[in-house]
Amino acid sequence: MSGPDGSDTTSAAATHPPARTTSSPPATTARPGIPSTPFAPASADELPERGLREFAAALAAHGAVWIDTRALWAAFSAAFPRHPSGAQQRAWLLSALAYAERAGVIELPGPGSRRWDRLALPAVPTTVRRVRVAPSLAPETWRMAVWHPALQWVPSMGRLTEEEAGFLRRVHDGLVAGTFATPAPLKHRSLALTGYEKRLGDLTSGRLFGPGKLSLALLGAEREIPPLAWTVIRPAAAPRVLVFENAGPSDLAVALLQAMAVPSYDVVVFGGGKPFPSSVIRLVALRPSVVAYVGDLDPEGLAIATSATVTTAVADLPTLIPAPRMHAAMLAGAHALGHPDGWPIDEKKAAGRRSGPNARAMSEWLSGDVRAAVVCIVAQGRRIPEEVLSPQAMNVVLCAAPMPDYTAP
Repeated sequence: MSGPDGSDTTSAAATHPPARTTSSPPATTARPGIPSTPFAPASADELPERGLREFAAALAAHGAVWIDTRALWAAFSAAFPRHPSGAQQRAWLLSALAYAERAGVIELPGPGSRRWDRLALPAVPTTVRRVRVAPSLAPETWRMAVWHPALQWVPSMGRLTEEEAGFLRRVHDGLVAGTFATPAPLKHRSLALTGYEKRLGDLTSGRLFGPGKLSLALLGAEREIPPLAWTVIRPAAAPRVLVFENAGPSDLAVALLQAMAVPSYDVVVFGGGKPFPSSVIRLVALRPSVVAYVGDLDPEGLAIATSATVTTAVADLPTLIPAPRMHAAMLAGAHALGHPDGWPIDEKKAAGRRSGPNARAMSEWLSGDVRAAVVCIVAQGRRIPEEVLSPQAMNVVLCAAPMPDYTAP
């Protein structure tokens, strides 16, 4: 079946774009705290011990609290000059980071955090938090304490830091008092248990959380879902939904569709950019039959679309698909304005992507009809924003009869 923008609604669910590698490791189960992927980090035993120590030492000596992706890859390459490539390289990095976390040097972001690069497999963090001071150990009195039945695993821990011991005692008190029986937003629960609204999210990737230990469900903590704005053009039982990354094009589409006797889309959504991979889950309330996404043709826009595709694939939603005719109109619009290769990407944004997946991997989500052109543009450090769509060009696309011109990646 074809969607209103020429989208094949019966195509298979889109997946993560493949990493640059000639072979794929066998599927395994990822370690607790690391986003689930078909790949697992390599065993620390597979990595040279000297390299692991050098990598951890480099991160410990880093001047900033937050260590970004460029610094992580630089430290990794220096510590492991003979590292593999592709997916195995990313798996090695994950193992080295896990080693550094166990050594008390860094803290990885939580598995639900947006500080993960999920454009290739396995996912790797875009930033990690450096531990300013080595954690001090708590007195062993916690080992002899009486713990709530859900915390009977605590005495078997090899050691606890003062922060961990205090946190677990507050969890014990909350379980005994029944405080967690009523669910609360994650940041509220974090503030009550740690004194910092974001700390609990970080702790979920650590050794206190996992099967048989702590979970957000046990603590009655619910992750916040960002708000999502949409305009209903025409009520429908199974609406066709069109999503824009930015407000201007979204408003333009609403005006054009409202002027049509028979609109090609029933709902227009303002995705809002980076929060969309989390907020897209709110579309479940609409029970849509099609969800097509436009977005800026640049690394950030493609990353948003790819991550949101993962969310729709595991939720009760149709898989997020591209709007190929809109993307073709964006390419044509850039040519008409004298910029066939797009416009330069902001240097600060470009710097954060140089060590990430290449342009081809980021563009795999797009329809094959426009993918090659976008790969060339992004590879040159250039981009095409949604705002290139003129009212006339967008109207032509929205008025066009649906055609089966979408090919799933």
